[in-house]
Amino acid sequence: MPKVYVVKRTTLFLLITGLLISCVFLINCNKHKTNKPVYLTDCADSLVGIYMGSDYCSSSGQTSYSCSIVATTPANITFSYIGGAPNVTATVDCENNTITIPTQNFVGNFSISGNGTYTANRIIINWSGLSYGNPINCSSTFTR
Repeated sequence: MPKVYVVKRTTLFLLITGLLISCVFLINCNKHKTNKPVYLTDCADSLVGIYMGSDYCSSSGQTSYSCSIVATTPANITFSYIGGAPNVTATVDCENNTITIPTQNFVGNFSISGNGTYTANRIIINWSGLSYGNPINCSSTFTR
């Protein structure tokens, strides 16, 4: 076999081998990528501030007040006031832009629990509870 054919065959072999290795490398690299968006995990800080709050309860109508929100952990906030209750703690879900208020009990046989959604400048929470033993259902809106 002439030398030229050996060189051509070797070059072709190396070229094909290099292409195969490159393909395997690219396929393996793409396996680790996902199309899932990356979410901010510390979204409680984005909600910190002073808001104008407004409660609408079916039994008592509408009331308005000032409310401040502080972040207590990367995923927890505290409202200074909701529906007559001071310092209501809530959990923030950064992926879904939702807020959950677990059941909390206060003086005067008052309790509150609920959930809602938030944007950069508005929070809306639907909550229920007991006021002096009577059930109440309310919606609160907080606007910056």
